[in-house]
Amino acid sequence: MSQGVSLQGRTILIAEDDPLIGVLLKEMLEEAGASVAGPFPSTAAARQAMAGDMRLDAALLDVNLADGDVYPFAADLQQAGVPYALFSAAGPEHMPPVLRPRMFIQKPAPFREILAALNEMLDAVPCTTSCHEVPMGMERRTS
Repeated sequence: MSQGVSLQGRTILIAEDDPLIGVLLKEMLEEAGASVAGPFPSTAAARQAMAGDMRLDAALLDVNLADGDVYPFAADLQQAGVPYALFSAAGPEHMPPVLRPRMFIQKPAPFREILAALNEMLDAVPCTTSCHEVPMGMERRTS
């Protein structure tokens, strides 16, 4: 399933509200060597899990989660320097302009495309283990 791609030593957060897709993504990433945080069905669940000292290398975010869109959470990750890919059936034209430069993966996508996107993001992050510590208590910004 992983097509020979290695994510060894990387921690990837998954935010996905469809349980089947979430489990498949988790299995695929673990098979490629990643440690996986999630899948979380909502931004609230992802934020709660990150209340400790979770270290992330990247995130794979479904745009529409159980508690609304993921954009405020994605903006927090962006501010924290954590690379992420938005994963949605809706096209990238629906993304807020400030998030458009980020990676976008159109659903449905083959696993090799998802892994390639994660590797492309991680190639720009020079570390051998988890290197991005997400600030505790990331809260929705209102500006």
